[in-house]
Amino acid sequence: MSPGQSPEAPADARQLWRQQRLWVVMVNLLTIPLIAGMLWVNALDVRITAVRVLYGMMAVWLVASFFVRRFQAWQLIRTTGQETATRHWGDYALSALEFCLAVVRLLLALEAVARALPPQSNSSTSYPGSLFVWPDRYAHHNSLGLNDRDWGPNTAGPRILVLGDSYVEGAGVSRQERFCSRLEEGLRKSRPDAHVLAGGRCGWNTQDEEQFLLRQGGDLAPDVVLVAYVLNDAEGRDQLTAQPSRWELWLQTRLRSYLCYRLFRWRRGSMTAYWEQVRQQHQSDSPSWQAVAASLKNIAEWCRRRNIPCGLAVLPIFTSEADSGREVMDQVVSRAKSMGYHSFQMLDDFDGRWIEFAVSPHDAHPNAAGHERIANRIATELQASNVLQPLK
Repeated sequence: MSPGQSPEAPADARQLWRQQRLWVVMVNLLTIPLIAGMLWVNALDVRITAVRVLYGMMAVWLVASFFVRRFQAWQLIRTTGQETATRHWGDYALSALEFCLAVVRLLLALEAVARALPPQSNSSTSYPGSLFVWPDRYAHHNSLGLNDRDWGPNTAGPRILVLGDSYVEGAGVSRQERFCSRLEEGLRKSRPDAHVLAGGRCGWNTQDEEQFLLRQGGDLAPDVVLVAYVLNDAEGRDQLTAQPSRWELWLQTRLRSYLCYRLFRWRRGSMTAYWEQVRQQHQSDSPSWQAVAASLKNIAEWCRRRNIPCGLAVLPIFTSEADSGREVMDQVVSRAKSMGYHSFQMLDDFDGRWIEFAVSPHDAHPNAAGHERIANRIATELQASNVLQPLK
């Protein structure tokens, strides 16, 4: 042994060192997939306090066991003197595997924390918690792929087809709470044979609604067509807010990661920029608005050829800055009227209490109370305009 060189640890000490490390690695290789599988299944309702406590305890255990393992390793090094041993290639392999497992444990702990402190109610389909917040989204859809029942061959009139997007589908509320169901319920007080079909899906824009009407309108044979217009209908392919990348979407929807969803929410653009984009996309020379106007015209023409009355309701976006959209909403109403629609906007129907009528401060869709107000206003407009009779 040359001067200054530390003595090598005994062979039995090195063997004990490797056995201990290998045992810990094997335990991790068994437990980590079980924990990851539990998180992936996403079967626990994060709205329940006991579930959030369970996730919190899981996070504490994952972090605490990491530090306990570091302490045990330190003790073992002191006992065996292994820090002075000549390293074998197996030691380096174990070190690399231990490092990878430690990173995975940290990520699982952060995921457990994100579930212990979940985002407030959000109906976004990329939010893994929407399974519990909006269970009707995953309920049985009808033969047209809509979140509604079918109109049977014996369905009497008047039959009102409402075209729209997530507002019509009822994002964040049950089928019974959304405005289409409330509208039908209200109309049946005076017209027991009235039927309202929610012809909308999350993510649809005006072009999608036009195509749906052209494909299915003949078979549905509505007596009234109502377009529920929201200001993001003009976004087209140019999304108004930051959208998840394919990688983020995969993490949120396939791996059901609450952590990734929360990180994505933090990087979204400001609402000031949002409203500026809304105004730009509704400029008369904007390709987005021109596409919307063309679709609205085609819908109106389809109705006119069949002597079917058509209406258009411009619905507000339920954020504290909702009044920023007034000018654009009035523009849409005016243009729709020139095409023959009975059109109106609902910005003044909520007394400026936007958050009170929203699903949550982070979800700009209307909640059950908001849907009820929308239904009441539409029913009033239908009665006032006698829209159940052909428009002249």
